Amino acid sequence: MNHNIPPVQIGSYITIYDFSEQSGIFVSPIFATSSHNSWFLRIELSHPDAHCLTDCNCADTCFLSVAVVPNCSPIFSLKDDISQEKRCRISIFFQTDDFERDLVVVSQVIEVSKLQKFGFSFKEICSRKELSSRLCKDTLITKVIFGPEDPEWLHKSKRLGYLYDNESTAPDIIFCVQGKHIYAHSSVLKDVVSLQTNHEFQEILRRGADHCQSCEGQKGYNNVMTNSKQSHERRFLYVDIPILEILTFETILYFLYTGIVCINNVSDILDLCTWANEFGLDELSEIAKSDLKFRLDNHNVFEGLLAVGPHWKDLRDEMVIYIAKKFPLVQATPGFKGAMMNLDRYPGSREIWSEITDTIKKFGNAYYLSVPLI
Repeated sequence: MNHNIPPVQIGSYITIYDFSEQSGIFVSPIFATSSHNSWFLRIELSHPDAHCLTDCNCADTCFLSVAVVPNCSPIFSLKDDISQEKRCRISIFFQTDDFERDLVVVSQVIEVSKLQKFGFSFKEICSRKELSSRLCKDTLITKVIFGPEDPEWLHKSKRLGYLYDNESTAPDIIFCVQGKHIYAHSSVLKDVVSLQTNHEFQEILRRGADHCQSCEGQKGYNNVMTNSKQSHERRFLYVDIPILEILTFETILYFLYTGIVCINNVSDILDLCTWANEFGLDELSEIAKSDLKFRLDNHNVFEGLLAVGPHWKDLRDEMVIYIAKKFPLVQATPGFKGAMMNLDRYPGSREIWSEITDTIKKFGNAYYLSVPLI
C-alpha cells in the first residue's frame, strides 16, 4: 500500500427525517480526517435545472447530489498539505436499514490537494422518487468515507465489514457489553491488534471465559439451557466489558474490522477518545482527537478539556489558551457551569482548572476571575 496517502480515515453522517417531504440543502456537523483536514457533508435535494433549492414541488423529478466541502476550523489551524500530490478514494453510502446494502454510489478517486481546496461532489445520484421507495421509515442516513486509493483497501474493508457482528460467519468470540452480545472473530482481532503492537486490547482478549459472567445472574439461566445449547455455546470465548458504552465499543470494534470510524457528536467522540487511549489504540486515538478538535466551540470546549486533557498535552495546551482568551464567553455557557459543578468526575480537573486560571492571569485578564463562576 502506498504510504504517502492518508492512512485510516474517518467518516461522518447526516440523517434526514421525513425524506419525501424535505427539500433544500442539508449540511452535516464538521468532521475531520486523520490528516487533520476538516469537512462538511452537504446534501442537496434539487434537480440541477429546477431552481428549487428551498421550495421544491417536484419530488418525482428532483435529484439527489452530495458534496464534501472543506471547512476551516475556528479554533485550530490546519496543516498545509496542499503541495503534496496524494490521492484518496471517497465513498458515499446511503443507509436505510443495513449499512451499505441499499444504495452505494461508486467510489471516486481525487487528488488530495484538489479535495482540500475545492471539495468534491457526486452529482445526480438518483431521483427522489427512486430513493423514497427504498427508505426505511422515510429516513435517509448518508455517510462519507475517505480512504486510500488502493482498491484492495476498499475490498478488504467491505469483506471484513460483512464479518462484523455476523453470527452466521462462524465467530468464536462474544463480547458482553451492557447486556448485549456482539459477535467477533479472534483471527481478525488478533491480527489487527498485533499489527498495532497493542498490548492493552490483547489483554482484554486473554480475559475470556467459557461462559457469560454478566448473564449468570439472570434467573434460571443455568437451568433453561439444553444440552444442545450448551454444546453450541462452548465454542465461544466470552469477554465481559461491563463499564463501556455500547455505542463506543461498537465503534471501536468496527474500526478494528474495517479501519473506518463514523461518529457524529462531541459526547461520543469524547468517550471514544478516552477508551481508545485506555485500550492503547493509538491510531484510533489520533483519529478521534483530530475530529474532536474541529467540533469544539465555546459551549463544549471546557468539558472537552476536562475529558481529554489528561491524555494529550498538545491538545490540552491549545484548549487552555483558547478558554483563557474567551473566558467570559465560555464561562456563560451551560456546558461550563455543568462541568464546574461536577469537577470530581474528571481526573486531574483541579490541576487543569489551575492551569486555566494561571493562563488567564498571564494574559493580564485576572479581573475575569473576580466574576462568580456559576
